[in-house]
Amino acid sequence: ATGAGEAAEWGGEAAGEPAAEGADVLEEADIAAFIERFSLNDNAAGKLRSLSPDVQRVVMADFSPPSHMSEVSGKFIMFAVSIDKARAQGLGPRGVAPDRQQQIEAFVQKWGLNQDALTKLNKLPPAVQSIVMAEFSPPPHIEECSGKFIMFAASVEKRSGAAG
Repeated sequence: ATGAGEAAEWGGEAAGEPAAEGADVLEEADIAAFIERFSLNDNAAGKLRSLSPDVQRVVMADFSPPSHMSEVSGKFIMFAVSIDKARAQGLGPRGVAPDRQQQIEAFVQKWGLNQDALTKLNKLPPAVQSIVMAEFSPPPHIEECSGKFIMFAASVEKRSGAAG
């Protein structure tokens, strides 16, 4: 692949024929192009292929790792698992509404947070989640900010009186 075809063209001319209406299965060529685009390792590629077609579509459309990250396989696996679990439950963690879950997922993607940070965020009461997502702002030179996020979230939770 030359890289000339971008995600916006997937499913169009580059795939041969446009996807048929109601098509349940993604083309292997689309999956392979996605794997190549992000240089996903065998574990991440296996995870993608193990997902149901509707979850594959979501993760392929929404996965957007921070541009400074060169190795994103682990991040992809965590993202795929979170989407798969949310879809399986019809909601996100703890009965979170889908729009709220999308906000959380976007926040996690924006900052490149790991599973521990995501777990911390999901365990916060909704009001504390809102504060944490609005106020978290690590220094720009920090590449891995999950630890900083967890400490920040704990401090917000404590000052809000929600801890414990």
